Amino acid sequence: MRWMRSATGLLPCVILGCAVPRAGRPLDVASYRSALLPAPSGTEADAGTDPTMSVLAGAELTLEGAVTVALARRPDLAVAEAQIDVETAARIGALAYPNPEATLTVERDGAESPVPQLWLEISQPIVLSDRRRLGAETADANAVAATWELFQRRVEAVAEVREAWMEASSAGATIELARDSLSLAEDFSRVAGIRVAAEAVPEIELLRAKAGVERARFEVEAAETILAARTARLAAAMGVPDAALPPCPALGPEPPVLPDAASLEARAVEESFAVRAAQARVRAAEASADVARADGIPDLTVSAGYGQSIDPTASLWTVGLGVPLPLFDRNQGAIAEAEAQRARAEAEVLAAEADVRAAIRVALAEYAGATASLRVIRDTVAPLAEQALAGAEVAYREGGADYLALLDAQRARVEARALELQALLDAWLAVARIESLVGPLADSEVP
Repeated sequence: MRWMRSATGLLPCVILGCAVPRAGRPLDVASYRSALLPAPSGTEADAGTDPTMSVLAGAELTLEGAVTVALARRPDLAVAEAQIDVETAARIGALAYPNPEATLTVERDGAESPVPQLWLEISQPIVLSDRRRLGAETADANAVAATWELFQRRVEAVAEVREAWMEASSAGATIELARDSLSLAEDFSRVAGIRVAAEAVPEIELLRAKAGVERARFEVEAAETILAARTARLAAAMGVPDAALPPCPALGPEPPVLPDAASLEARAVEESFAVRAAQARVRAAEASADVARADGIPDLTVSAGYGQSIDPTASLWTVGLGVPLPLFDRNQGAIAEAEAQRARAEAEVLAAEADVRAAIRVALAEYAGATASLRVIRDTVAPLAEQALAGAEVAYREGGADYLALLDAQRARVEARALELQALLDAWLAVARIESLVGPLADSEVP
């Protein structure tokens, strides 16, 4: 029919700028590298494999193995990565061109015109503004922000696993200390029994020794409970059952020496994925404001119509142009909202930078306090406690001291070693928090 020729004439207008839009991630998650993320282990061919079985089958659970399992197993990281695809898919809708509209009208002009009249009209909006490109840029900026947020979540997961691993390692060392204390208490109890049997000391000495043994056993049980709780926390951070975890090796004996605080703070702000995500949200908000302003520009509508009845003389062609008149609504509300969102995004950048600076300063203060305590304990407290215990043991076995003096010396030694373990743990935890902000330290010793 002739009306089909009119529709064919509109096809160039319909397909103008209407190439099929595609969605692709602006940043390649697999290939991007940063100092804040651990170096990938294995080959690229192994990238899709789950390393859980090989890690959990080892005799010890290394820190690197725990982190590797967490990055492969944690569902919250998969959710964060899926959000990138959600943001990326928005560019498909942004680039889509408006569809044409076809209207077919059948009219019958009263009883005197028994033959119905047909009217076909096809209209196509023509986008005069640049909102499609701006919408795609907004989607890309949101996808970039989602990518940085994924990396930030990965960094947080690594830090969580490292802290849990260090606490589990320290708990294991505490159990060994408690067991050594129990063994020593049992030895003293046997000596006390011999001395009581020889009537060298009163029977109360044996009762005190037995009480010391029971207390040492209680401390072993308490340490085992703490280890079980910390192992459960580590397993949760890794995304695996806690019953499957092998023991963690001991912490490194010496925490690393850090660079100066100013350089670390500057590096933390520069490397922060949270700051980068906030900056990408600013760019997305700016693009959204541009889209809102572009939406205030009305589209031009081109239309063509053809009407015909059985009578050839009744045929009629029409061609028209239509455009809304932005007299009252120029999209002011959406523009104001987009500008407010942009201002909020800019404030979030400042807030993210402030959070990073505060976190690095707190971690540096914790590191300074823990390392200072560690030096004092190792240089003064622990040596004096060891000397006091050695002297008390000799005096007790030779009959020159009672059991209370020996018990006090033993407790002082155990407390000194416990303080050393806690200070060492605090120092390594501070290092882990610092490295989660600035990346691995070049001169650090990996525990």
